[in-house]
Amino acid sequence: MTDLLLVFLKWPEPGRVKTRLANDIGAEKAAEIYRILVQRVIQRISPIYSELEGVCWVFDPIEKEYEIKDWIKKELNDLGFTDLKRHCFWSQSAGDLGERLRSAFEKAFSLGYDRIIGIGTDCIELDSLTIEQALVSLSSERSIVFGPSFDGGYYLIGMRSNLGLSVFKSISWSTSKVLKQSLDQAVSVDLDYTLLDEFNDVDTLEDWDSIRFLIE
Repeated sequence: MTDLLLVFLKWPEPGRVKTRLANDIGAEKAAEIYRILVQRVIQRISPIYSELEGVCWVFDPIEKEYEIKDWIKKELNDLGFTDLKRHCFWSQSAGDLGERLRSAFEKAFSLGYDRIIGIGTDCIELDSLTIEQALVSLSSERSIVFGPSFDGGYYLIGMRSNLGLSVFKSISWSTSKVLKQSLDQAVSVDLDYTLLDEFNDVDTLEDWDSIRFLIE
């Protein structure tokens, strides 16, 4: 069985990342925190890299492709991963978050991957064990898995077939309704879903203050 991890991330440009956090601490500081979050996520999930058929860094914006590749490759090299044949880089599609997720998952399925896990880079509680649990939960083509976050969204989503792509439709993204609406979509197409442990995404100053002790 071939497994792929999709890691969605952005170039840490002030004003384009962590905008809600930036409202309280400024765009420069928010971008600095985002870079730290990405670094910590890369570190915490690193034990699973060698167990997967592929790890794909799904990035935005396209014009920062070379800078993002250099950044991520340096982080991986610092962890001792010098053979990056299993790692690839895809640019995110246009559209809202649902369209970007759907596009990446569709591409992964078209390449023949069986179990696909997608994560963001806002949750430093996420680790390789969580990803392993997500993979194990995908027991059939009608399986789907979510890693719920305290704000009503999710930090992880995984599926075994394109039957799960419907969960990206008609979702009120960036609201507390995201997970609930996605679960409703899953039920409507008779998918069996699993919920992992609930973790905290860092979007606001309150979120950052709640987890910064894990970093500093």
